Amino acid sequence: MDKPLIPEGPSPRPPDRRPAGAVPPAARETTFQRLYDTMREGVAISTILFDAKGRAKDYSIDDVNPAFEAICGLSRRQAVGKKASRVYGTGSAPFLETFAQVAAGEGPTVFETYFRPLHKHLHISAFSPAPGRFAIVCSDITRRRRTEETLNNFFALSGDLLAVCDLDGRLLSVNPTMEGLLGAPAEELCNRPLLDFVLPEDQAATTAKIRTLADGEPVVRFENRLRCPNGSTRQVSWTATPDPLTGTVYTVGRDVTEERRSEEERHRLESQLHQAQKMEAIGTLAGGIAHDFNNILAAILGFAELSEQLVPAHNPARGHLRMVVQSCLRARDLIRQILTFSRRSQADLLPLRLQLIVKEALKLLRSTLPASISIVERITADCPPVRTDPVQIHQVLINLATNAVQAMGDTGVMTISLAAQQVGPEEASRHGVLAGEYVQLAVADTGCGIDPAIRDRIFEPYFTSKEAGQGSGLGLAVVGGITRSHRGFVTVDSTPGQGSVFRVWLPTAAEPESAQVPATEEATQGGSERILFVDDDASLAALGQLSLGRLGYQVTACTRSPEALTLVQDHPEAFDLVICDLAMPEMRGEDLVRHLLALRSDLPIILSTGHGQELNAGHARALGARDLLTKPWTRADLATMVRRILDRGA
Repeated sequence: MDKPLIPEGPSPRPPDRRPAGAVPPAARETTFQRLYDTMREGVAISTILFDAKGRAKDYSIDDVNPAFEAICGLSRRQAVGKKASRVYGTGSAPFLETFAQVAAGEGPTVFETYFRPLHKHLHISAFSPAPGRFAIVCSDITRRRRTEETLNNFFALSGDLLAVCDLDGRLLSVNPTMEGLLGAPAEELCNRPLLDFVLPEDQAATTAKIRTLADGEPVVRFENRLRCPNGSTRQVSWTATPDPLTGTVYTVGRDVTEERRSEEERHRLESQLHQAQKMEAIGTLAGGIAHDFNNILAAILGFAELSEQLVPAHNPARGHLRMVVQSCLRARDLIRQILTFSRRSQADLLPLRLQLIVKEALKLLRSTLPASISIVERITADCPPVRTDPVQIHQVLINLATNAVQAMGDTGVMTISLAAQQVGPEEASRHGVLAGEYVQLAVADTGCGIDPAIRDRIFEPYFTSKEAGQGSGLGLAVVGGITRSHRGFVTVDSTPGQGSVFRVWLPTAAEPESAQVPATEEATQGGSERILFVDDDASLAALGQLSLGRLGYQVTACTRSPEALTLVQDHPEAFDLVICDLAMPEMRGEDLVRHLLALRSDLPIILSTGHGQELNAGHARALGARDLLTKPWTRADLATMVRRILDRGA
């Protein structure tokens, strides 16, 4: 029969003084024995063994319950009556002193330990039921400890930011990843509020999210920006969940700074693509209508000029015709602006220094601006050259100056600056250009500034914040188009009520050629040479014949390319110059040029175009023509180019 849990003493039983209804001793012992046999915790009762000098040398196992057998992996027969050193080997030695103290009545002991002989983690409670004897109650906590070790390893090795906080957001524990991000060891971070490291503008939202956990929310997700020791900020996405039993909050953070930057970059590129698509659509529309519109405009302009010459100076109609001519020239400039910002026309870009071009434009500005507007020049004399077209730089400066004057109203100060600047890789990448040296043309004003809500739209064609009739919405769009065609970019700094600064950045080029600014218009000269004028628009063909005829030239006009080709084919030496339109219906202008040069290689040819396609004088010369005459041309434009080509041929 198994020994009872608590052995009987030698003294006689005391008188039974139990109150009525109390459990008899035998029944109580049966209950304890059943509990002893069925409990999940292992129980072992042992006796300390002493040597001759009264020192504890071992302990013998007197009894174990079934749970102890299961935990230790041995049967009761293998354990009871055996010395611990025999059952567990040297693994029992570290516990001998502790158990001897317990057996001596020095109080119960509770501890956790790794019991090497069993390769298990145990939770042990030890007490003394009688002098010289001790009992232990043990639980197998191996699985729990391994789980804790795994969690601790994860906590230490995780690349995520892990922290334990209280419900007030105070840090209780942080992992090494968070230590590295915040630049301080755990002992310095703990007991500090998480808000100490959050940017001020994100603190209110963070506090509100943490408060929802205290109100019973099971999981919250939020983002904020943390300050780093190097002065930078990191965007962190948090997931937090509370532990109701401990009143703590477990948080997992992920550094999403680069992801957010990538998203911002993606949105920026999408915005640029959307803008490029709008510009392409407008450019396609502009290029499509430019030819017909310029043909119509050329006819109005040309015949108005011819009529003006026929009307006596004292006749009021002459002044009226002059107004028609000026209106046509304004319409021509408007079409050119549309073609410029849509990048449907390209000019010859030469390496030039902007100093002289800007000063030339400033002379024009001073004569057109109100006297109450002051102009301050800050032009660096040794700016390197840029590859540009002087006319387009004039247009950029005039448009920016006009925008500045409109922003200032009656009075103000406009500052024109020109200086060399370096553009670093980061800024170059942001604007889609190459890093390196640039020349910066800046126009600053003391006007009303720009509302941040519309700042991203000011370079859109036809967008204007002005009242109807006060602006076409093309000025800044043209500036943007010209700058992009120069492989540069534009930046804007503006504060409402304090003015704006527009900066045009143009990449530098090799040393410039001798020409710095456009030559002045040559005097209109005529001649007696024979000219073949070809244009599919009958009114323009007639206009060319009349305009050149009044200058003394012998002009033959035709409206069909095959007809012109036949005329030259029949009489190759009959003409000293051919002017032909590029967009002809039966045979395109470049094909006509090729056939004419095949008949007579030295025949001077001028191509004329109003189509707005990407064709400049260089391209025209590459096709075999001597120059390009753009529509709508004035009588002076036509006469000057014809005389120059004929004189050069002579």
